Amino acid sequence: MFNTFLHISSKTYQEYSNDKAPVFAAALAFYTIFSIAQIAILVVGIVSLVLGKSAAEGTLYNHLSQTMGSSTALMIQNLIRNTNTGGESIWATIVGTTTLLISATAVIAQLKDSLNTIWDLKPAPKGIGSIWYILKSRIIEFFLIIIVAIFFLIFVVATSALYSIGHYLRGLGVIAELFIRIGYYVIFILTVTLFFAILYKYLPDARIKWSSVWAGAFGTSLLFVLGTILISFYLGKVGAGSAFGTAGSLVLILLWVFYSAQIFLFGAEFTQVYSRSKGEEIQPAPHAIRLKHKS
Repeated sequence: MFNTFLHISSKTYQEYSNDKAPVFAAALAFYTIFSIAQIAILVVGIVSLVLGKSAAEGTLYNHLSQTMGSSTALMIQNLIRNTNTGGESIWATIVGTTTLLISATAVIAQLKDSLNTIWDLKPAPKGIGSIWYILKSRIIEFFLIIIVAIFFLIFVVATSALYSIGHYLRGLGVIAELFIRIGYYVIFILTVTLFFAILYKYLPDARIKWSSVWAGAFGTSLLFVLGTILISFYLGKVGAGSAFGTAGSLVLILLWVFYSAQIFLFGAEFTQVYSRSKGEEIQPAPHAIRLKHKS
């Protein structure tokens, strides 16, 4: 079993290097800069339907502060407040909202292209199918943003329940603190696993079995959560953005997304290698083709 793990890990790294995954991570970081405010606005808008606008913004800010740092979280918060969808007239609102949706889905589209390339797939719809493919892709990309909001809401509710339980256990001292800390990361991992599973299953132009999806999503979520902790710690310690003055927060976002995207794409490579090791090769969807076959 250990030898199998070593083989899969070695093969994953080999595929990761061959596919030049860091290039895709850099592209994702670039698109994120132009999409992060729009995505945050949509997430806050959806979550505010349940929690209220102030609570939704505050919760998002607190979570971003924990993962990206307070200065970066404040910058994103200001971007949300300074971005509007029009409002001067009905046409300004329509144009503003349309621009918001297009900008927000740009990073999702780039993520889809990255997964397709890593899994050696290429969409090849024909005739009227091309129009349907574009329409379906945009619908999926938009609904993925809604899913982000839903999972964020689930995460908020679950962690709130955890903190409530921890409050009743406060008399246990260190045990209560340990319970909350472990529980937080368990909830984080489970939430991220569910989200990654949906991404792997429905975003790329692929047919992949659920057994491979769950294994890949769980493995990726473990790497992602551990990686984001280390990335946040590293960026906080070295002060990577301080050398760039007022643009420091922007640089931190770029670095954070760049490193996090590499972890996610490494997980995508792992998912492919794992599925192949189980004899469950990832297949192209009916409207797609395989570019090449990796041995």
